Amino acid sequence: MFRTFVPLIIVLVLAFFGIKAVLELDTKHFSETIDPETRFNVDVEEEPPTRKPPKEDPDKKFRDTVLAVANNRLYIPYGWGEESLEKADCSGWIYLVLRHAGYPIHRITTRTMAATWEKVGKAKPADIPLFSHNGKTIAHAGIWKKPKTIMFHSSTSMGSEKRDLTSQGGYWKKRLMYTVRVPR
Repeated sequence: MFRTFVPLIIVLVLAFFGIKAVLELDTKHFSETIDPETRFNVDVEEEPPTRKPPKEDPDKKFRDTVLAVANNRLYIPYGWGEESLEKADCSGWIYLVLRHAGYPIHRITTRTMAATWEKVGKAKPADIPLFSHNGKTIAHAGIWKKPKTIMFHSSTSMGSEKRDLTSQGGYWKKRLMYTVRVPR
Protein backbone atom coordinates (compact mmCIF):
# COMPACT_ATOMS: atom_id res chain seq x y z
CA MET A 1 0.00 0.00 0.00
CA PHE A 2 2.85 2.35 0.81
CA ARG A 3 4.27 1.62 -2.64
CA THR A 4 1.21 3.02 -4.34
CA PHE A 5 1.09 6.18 -2.21
CA VAL A 6 4.76 7.12 -2.52
CA PRO A 7 4.72 7.77 -6.24
CA LEU A 8 1.46 9.62 -5.84
CA ILE A 9 2.89 11.81 -3.06
CA ILE A 10 6.04 12.46 -5.08
CA VAL A 11 3.98 13.46 -8.11
CA LEU A 12 1.85 15.79 -6.00
CA VAL A 13 4.88 17.42 -4.32
CA LEU A 14 6.71 17.84 -7.60
CA ALA A 15 3.57 19.06 -9.26
CA PHE A 16 3.03 21.67 -6.54
CA PHE A 17 6.60 23.00 -6.51
CA GLY A 18 7.13 22.42 -10.20
CA ILE A 19 4.04 24.32 -11.27
CA LYS A 20 4.93 27.13 -8.91
CA ALA A 21 8.42 27.30 -10.43
CA VAL A 22 7.06 27.17 -13.95
CA LEU A 23 4.50 29.86 -13.16
CA GLU A 24 7.20 32.10 -11.66
CA LEU A 25 9.43 31.46 -14.67
CA ASP A 26 6.66 32.22 -17.16
CA THR A 27 5.58 35.37 -15.32
CA LYS A 28 9.17 36.58 -15.20
CA HIS A 29 9.72 35.72 -18.85
CA PHE A 30 6.53 37.42 -20.05
CA SER A 31 7.01 40.50 -17.93
CA GLU A 32 10.38 41.05 -19.60
CA THR A 33 9.31 40.46 -23.20
CA ILE A 34 5.71 41.65 -23.41
CA ASP A 35 4.52 45.12 -22.57
CA PRO A 36 2.04 44.71 -19.68
CA GLU A 37 -0.28 47.27 -21.30
CA THR A 38 -0.68 45.25 -24.48
CA ARG A 39 -0.16 41.63 -23.42
CA PHE A 40 -3.89 40.92 -23.34
CA ASN A 41 -4.68 42.66 -26.61
CA VAL A 42 -5.70 40.39 -29.43
CA ASP A 43 -4.29 40.99 -32.90
CA VAL A 44 -7.15 42.28 -34.99
CA GLU A 45 -7.02 43.00 -38.69
CA GLU A 46 -7.03 46.68 -39.37
CA GLU A 47 -10.11 47.99 -41.09
CA PRO A 48 -9.39 49.01 -44.66
CA PRO A 49 -9.17 52.75 -45.09
CA THR A 50 -12.46 54.27 -46.06
CA ARG A 51 -12.60 55.20 -49.71
CA LYS A 52 -13.33 58.74 -50.61
CA PRO A 53 -16.28 59.00 -52.93
CA PRO A 54 -15.18 59.60 -56.51
CA LYS A 55 -15.02 63.22 -57.49
CA GLU A 56 -18.22 64.15 -59.22
CA ASP A 57 -17.93 65.72 -62.64
CA PRO A 58 -18.73 69.40 -62.04
CA ASP A 59 -20.14 69.58 -65.58
CA LYS A 60 -22.41 66.51 -65.23
CA LYS A 61 -25.60 68.58 -65.18
CA PHE A 62 -24.47 70.49 -68.27
CA ARG A 63 -23.56 67.25 -70.07
CA ASP A 64 -26.87 65.61 -69.17
CA THR A 65 -28.78 68.67 -70.40
CA VAL A 66 -26.85 68.77 -73.69
CA LEU A 67 -27.54 65.08 -74.32
CA ALA A 68 -31.25 65.47 -73.51
CA VAL A 69 -31.56 68.45 -75.86
CA ALA A 70 -29.59 66.63 -78.59
CA ASN A 71 -31.89 63.64 -78.28
CA ASN A 72 -34.91 65.96 -78.67
CA ARG A 73 -33.44 67.69 -81.74
CA LEU A 74 -33.09 64.59 -83.90
CA TYR A 75 -34.44 64.34 -87.45
CA ILE A 76 -33.98 68.00 -88.34
CA PRO A 77 -33.24 68.00 -92.09
CA TYR A 78 -29.76 69.01 -93.27
CA GLY A 79 -29.25 72.50 -94.65
CA TRP A 80 -25.76 73.83 -95.37
CA GLY A 81 -25.07 76.95 -93.30
CA GLU A 82 -28.43 76.62 -91.50
CA GLU A 83 -29.06 76.66 -87.75
CA SER A 84 -32.79 76.37 -87.16
CA LEU A 85 -35.33 73.74 -86.16
CA GLU A 86 -36.28 73.48 -89.84
CA LYS A 87 -32.76 72.88 -91.21
CA ALA A 88 -29.21 72.72 -89.84
CA ASP A 89 -25.73 71.67 -90.89
CA CYS A 90 -23.39 69.92 -88.41
CA SER A 91 -22.01 73.03 -86.70
CA GLY A 92 -25.40 74.79 -86.87
CA TRP A 93 -27.02 71.79 -85.21
CA ILE A 94 -24.36 71.81 -82.44
CA TYR A 95 -24.94 75.55 -82.00
CA LEU A 96 -28.70 74.94 -81.78
CA VAL A 97 -28.30 72.13 -79.21
CA LEU A 98 -25.86 74.07 -77.01
CA ARG A 99 -27.98 77.22 -77.12
CA HIS A 100 -31.16 75.30 -76.22
CA ALA A 101 -29.22 73.62 -73.37
CA GLY A 102 -28.63 77.10 -71.91
CA TYR A 103 -25.03 77.52 -73.07
CA PRO A 104 -24.24 81.05 -74.29
CA ILE A 105 -22.60 80.54 -77.66
CA HIS A 106 -22.21 82.37 -80.95
CA ARG A 107 -22.51 80.49 -84.22
CA ILE A 108 -19.12 79.04 -85.13
CA THR A 109 -17.83 76.58 -87.70
CA THR A 110 -16.26 73.19 -87.10
CA ARG A 111 -12.88 74.64 -88.02
CA THR A 112 -13.26 77.34 -85.37
CA MET A 113 -14.16 74.65 -82.81
CA ALA A 114 -11.03 72.75 -83.82
CA ALA A 115 -8.82 75.84 -83.61
CA THR A 116 -10.12 77.35 -80.37
CA TRP A 117 -11.65 74.66 -78.14
CA GLU A 118 -9.52 72.45 -75.89
CA LYS A 119 -8.50 69.09 -77.34
CA VAL A 120 -9.11 66.23 -74.92
CA GLY A 121 -7.50 62.81 -74.73
CA LYS A 122 -10.30 61.15 -72.80
CA ALA A 123 -13.65 62.10 -74.27
CA LYS A 124 -16.79 62.43 -72.17
CA PRO A 125 -20.43 62.55 -73.18
CA ALA A 126 -21.36 65.93 -74.73
CA ASP A 127 -17.80 66.52 -75.98
CA ILE A 128 -17.44 67.33 -79.68
CA PRO A 129 -15.82 64.78 -82.03
CA LEU A 130 -14.24 66.32 -85.13
CA PHE A 131 -13.90 64.49 -88.43
CA SER A 132 -11.97 64.88 -91.66
CA HIS A 133 -12.68 63.47 -95.09
CA ASN A 134 -9.08 63.83 -96.25
CA GLY A 135 -7.15 63.33 -93.00
CA LYS A 136 -6.10 67.01 -92.84
CA THR A 137 -9.01 69.46 -92.80
CA ILE A 138 -11.77 69.32 -90.20
CA ALA A 139 -15.02 69.10 -92.13
CA HIS A 140 -17.60 67.60 -89.76
CA ALA A 141 -18.54 67.55 -86.06
CA GLY A 142 -21.01 65.86 -83.75
CA ILE A 143 -21.78 65.46 -80.06
CA TRP A 144 -20.64 62.36 -78.22
CA LYS A 145 -23.43 60.39 -76.56
CA LYS A 146 -21.09 57.51 -75.71
CA PRO A 147 -17.50 58.54 -76.54
CA LYS A 148 -15.81 56.68 -79.41
CA THR A 149 -19.00 54.69 -79.99
CA ILE A 150 -22.23 56.67 -80.46
CA MET A 151 -22.68 60.28 -81.49
CA PHE A 152 -25.39 62.72 -82.42
CA HIS A 153 -24.73 64.65 -85.60
CA SER A 154 -26.28 66.23 -88.67
CA SER A 155 -25.34 64.76 -92.03
CA THR A 156 -26.30 65.58 -95.60
CA SER A 157 -27.92 62.19 -96.12
CA MET A 158 -29.97 61.80 -92.91
CA GLY A 159 -30.22 65.19 -91.21
CA SER A 160 -29.67 65.14 -87.45
CA GLU A 161 -29.44 61.59 -86.13
CA LYS A 162 -27.88 59.27 -83.59
CA ARG A 163 -25.13 57.20 -85.22
CA ASP A 164 -23.07 54.20 -84.14
CA LEU A 165 -19.52 54.83 -85.38
CA THR A 166 -19.12 51.22 -86.44
CA SER A 167 -22.16 51.33 -88.75
CA GLN A 168 -21.80 51.91 -92.52
CA GLY A 169 -18.55 49.96 -92.47
CA GLY A 170 -17.10 52.31 -89.84
CA TYR A 171 -17.33 55.34 -92.14
CA TRP A 172 -17.19 57.93 -89.34
CA LYS A 173 -14.83 55.93 -87.13
CA LYS A 174 -12.19 55.98 -89.90
CA ARG A 175 -12.53 59.75 -90.24
CA LEU A 176 -12.41 60.70 -86.54
CA MET A 177 -9.53 63.12 -85.96
CA TYR A 178 -9.88 64.13 -82.29
CA THR A 179 -12.32 65.44 -79.68
CA VAL A 180 -12.69 68.94 -78.25
CA ARG A 181 -14.48 70.06 -75.10
CA VAL A 182 -17.07 72.82 -75.02
CA PRO A 183 -15.45 75.71 -73.09
CA ARG A 184 -17.00 76.27 -69.67
